[in-house]
Amino acid sequence: MKYRSILFLFMAVMCSLPADAQQWKQNLTYSYSDFADVYFVDASLAYGVGSFGQVAKTTDGGTTWTMQTSGVASALSSVAFLDANTGFLVGPNRLLIRTVNGGTTWAVDTVRVIPETAAGIRAIQFLNKTTGFILSSETSKSGRILKTTDAGATWTTVLNTAAEEFYDFSFNGTNAIMVGKGASVIYYSTNSGDTWTKATAAPLGGFVYTRSDIRAVHLVSSSIAYAVGWGSNIGAQPAIIIKSVDGGKTWTYLPQTPAITLYDNLNAVYFKDDMNGIAVGGAILTTTDGGTTWKYNDYPIGSTLNSVGGIGSSILITGTGGNILSSPDLGVTITNKTKVPASALYTIQFPTATTGYAAGFDGLVIKTTDGGKSWTPKYARVGLKASTIQKLQFLDDKIGFVSCSNRSVLKTTDGGATWSMILPDTSSATAYSYGLYFANAATGYVVGQQKANTDIIWRTTDGGATWSFTTGTVLKALRDVAFGSAAKGVAAGDGMKIAYTTDAGVTWKAATINGLPTSLAAVNLRKVKFIDADNAVAIGGKAILKSADAGATWAYVDSVNTDLYDLNFLATPSGTGFAVGTKFVMKTTNGGASWTNIIDTNVVRGTLNSCTSDPAGNMWIGGASTTIFTTSSVTSVRPVSDVAPTGYALGQNYPNPFNPSTQITFALPVSERVSLTVYDLLGRTVATLVNGAVNAGTYTVDWNAAGVSSGVYLYRFQSGSYSNTKKLILQK
Repeated sequence: MKYRSILFLFMAVMCSLPADAQQWKQNLTYSYSDFADVYFVDASLAYGVGSFGQVAKTTDGGTTWTMQTSGVASALSSVAFLDANTGFLVGPNRLLIRTVNGGTTWAVDTVRVIPETAAGIRAIQFLNKTTGFILSSETSKSGRILKTTDAGATWTTVLNTAAEEFYDFSFNGTNAIMVGKGASVIYYSTNSGDTWTKATAAPLGGFVYTRSDIRAVHLVSSSIAYAVGWGSNIGAQPAIIIKSVDGGKTWTYLPQTPAITLYDNLNAVYFKDDMNGIAVGGAILTTTDGGTTWKYNDYPIGSTLNSVGGIGSSILITGTGGNILSSPDLGVTITNKTKVPASALYTIQFPTATTGYAAGFDGLVIKTTDGGKSWTPKYARVGLKASTIQKLQFLDDKIGFVSCSNRSVLKTTDGGATWSMILPDTSSATAYSYGLYFANAATGYVVGQQKANTDIIWRTTDGGATWSFTTGTVLKALRDVAFGSAAKGVAAGDGMKIAYTTDAGVTWKAATINGLPTSLAAVNLRKVKFIDADNAVAIGGKAILKSADAGATWAYVDSVNTDLYDLNFLATPSGTGFAVGTKFVMKTTNGGASWTNIIDTNVVRGTLNSCTSDPAGNMWIGGASTTIFTTSSVTSVRPVSDVAPTGYALGQNYPNPFNPSTQITFALPVSERVSLTVYDLLGRTVATLVNGAVNAGTYTVDWNAAGVSSGVYLYRFQSGSYSNTKKLILQK
């Protein structure tokens, strides 16, 4: 009777859910949140900390990482350990967290002696097991350095300025240096941090800087120090690199090689000795001659790098997107240990049944060649620059284009392995490329803004070798462009502005919108799609519009309670389309005349930025933090380690009990066929998670049981002659 009751409940739940809701599952998510700092305890043991209270620990020098619970959801800024067991984390609002057992548990506290309650503790360093320092500051004011002589039990202020912002400090023996917001905010100490003296302002190499922030400093010896900071491509401001040979009293500006000058911030610096070092931020720079010359490392990373730490030549670099880079030779060779970097996915497309691409923030492009079972990350970087990708379009599995926030348009002919710039970037802070549409390999269109409140539409007929442009049609930024035929196209954008063309983009006119409520008159349109040669739909802000004359006139259709970001129509059945936004998956079956929200919030969550369909008609949604949802039956299998295990293993699912999602980890020492299946207690198949060839390694598989009733289930792993079965509990 018990099993009959469970079966009856299972069938009732399945029948009560909307048909669309049963189909959705989470296909992919990110590995880690943003990292702010990394700290080596010894050659094997290191910690990384960052946003949402994230603490990651490695015991093998950075090859594999485990997550710890800090007890807070705040953005942690720095980490330091006295030994393998005793360590500290610091963060906003005077936050200080301590562990005495290697991070198994953490005790949360605040440094109440700091009177500025909103001050963030930005750095922490210990000279020995009892003496240490913390640096706190508010934005643009109230910088403090505090000292402890009892391992953090009590703290005393040793430096305080009311109108200066402090960023970082470094200690070596009895000497110390602190840097902050401005080339003049540099202090040094010669008595183990008890007193501090203001240094001579650092020179800036004759360049004009709008800001001169010194973000990080490393005192390599008692006298030699390096510091790095501000840089910007707006106004051609090279990243600041300065050097001191007298313990921070005076400084020299270190110019970069003109051919590879970085016009971006540098956020961290590390030297293994007086001559050999690395600086990271918007790119990676290395030197072997004490900073006289710098070499650019062309590792394809687009996210901002925030920290670097090491022991000798072995270093770890961490940054936004949860990226963890490892190098055994001070940045000459680099490996990214993060399997799925975190990024907002603004655009997604499946040009073939098995090949798909998604892209977004910081130039991240993830690719699948097996229909979404696995995804490989790569950054679309050209030279020193990787910009946020607004839109991608692939004509097949090899030829593709992306439009970027710095106006540039990139092209690949090898499936994203390499990229070339076909529309140049710009140092203008107000010039952007947003939408693009290529009818074929030769003819394409890119829309954006030339400057504030000035639209621009680019056109090429030779694959991007040359471009012509039209501007001033609607006097607002244009966000997307689409064509229903070779001659008729539409561009939609900010302030409810739409332009249309009937001559293949040679000329453009402003469209007319009818029936629009006054409350929606100024919202920003995000996407436009053609259903056929004449019928088109545009969405954005909270509005949905429809045109029956190829974009010349538009009618207001509907509004929703959230911004809509992307739109897609299926090839079949005709007239079926989807639009996505936060907490909304809108569906139409009549060509956009009416819409219904079909989101299943048990599965599909967060900000939904992009949507597409594969050739089989399965829907795919890209969201924040590299999250992908799909109606496809495919299950994502994510590798968690580059090291082949010595034997087979099946881990206990986590969490357990769970609702509605859980993760299952398995390992296999050789490449072979794998089966991972969930059964009910009567032996009936509930879900097939993996069924196919898998390379040697350790993997994590997600199972979302949103449409399954509560109860006890079994999951069985089989590979070659090895098999193992474990129990899991779904508790709703």
